[in-house]
Amino acid sequence: MVDFFKKEKPFQGFNGFGGGAASLATVGGTTPITATGGTKATPGDGYIYHLFNSPANFVISEGNAEMDVLIIGGGGGGGKDRGGGGGAGGFRPATLNGVTGTHPVAIGEGGAKDPGPTNYGANGGDTTFTFDSTAYIAGGGGGGSGDGANAGGANVPSFSSFPIGGSGGGTTGSPIGAAPWPGGNGGLYGNAGKGSNESGTGGGGGGAGSGGPNAPSPSTSSTASTAGDGKTLPWIPTSYGVSGYFAGGGGGGGRQYPYPSPSPQGTPSAPGGGGRGGQDSPTYSATDGTANTGSGGGGGAGGGDRTGADGADGAVLIRYEA
Repeated sequence: MVDFFKKEKPFQGFNGFGGGAASLATVGGTTPITATGGTKATPGDGYIYHLFNSPANFVISEGNAEMDVLIIGGGGGGGKDRGGGGGAGGFRPATLNGVTGTHPVAIGEGGAKDPGPTNYGANGGDTTFTFDSTAYIAGGGGGGSGDGANAGGANVPSFSSFPIGGSGGGTTGSPIGAAPWPGGNGGLYGNAGKGSNESGTGGGGGGAGSGGPNAPSPSTSSTASTAGDGKTLPWIPTSYGVSGYFAGGGGGGGRQYPYPSPSPQGTPSAPGGGGRGGQDSPTYSATDGTANTGSGGGGGAGGGDRTGADGADGAVLIRYEA
């Protein structure tokens, strides 16, 4: 950034006259942003970042320069007992020009694990960034299906059916030999969850980077249970999210087929922060989505600890030039 962006004291002439130049120079009609809110960081790459993990206000006191914005909805909870993984919250990028004023941020909560009595995981909540009186919304991810009374549920109830929705939750493959039940639909800012007809293996939740197939046939434990990847953007530093990634799906749970160990989302390489699906042998409990990544919780195992796991709360990340 060139020096004339810096705010300086006016030059006093020899005759005591004030400096005639403006105190804040402009180039192309834009001025640099001065703002507060969230966790503010200046890592030395020429930009300032604001991370919001809880409700707060983004307050711009001056400036109208361009900002990069990422809005992440809450991830869905994992289903119980060979449950489907929770879908990731919506991953919504935006480019906005600064406007002075107070701009509220509301963070979507992660969906609870199989809250009962349905055994489904709960849907994640919407994250809303209200900027200059316009609401920018990233919807929550869909909850994963569960076994029991709702075994093989064809469509997981999900905000993901709506245009602002995130990724869909996975569905359980129980009972054994059931038809390939489709995963929950993905919205505009996400992908569909995976369906499963595998013997007691839940489908993985959709992530911002990948999802589905909606109803694989035939499916295997390695393909059905693996969650969708999360997603990153070129401007996001690796210090945010999980190595720069957000909104990964939760892995599907099951008992009859072992998963790779340590098996985050069914495979060690899947990025994004989604929880691992549970399994019996070797015994793994389902794990929660990584905090404030908008990732889905893992589905529960088919024996032992059959409980699913919670989805992660969402976040808002804002960047502008220093």
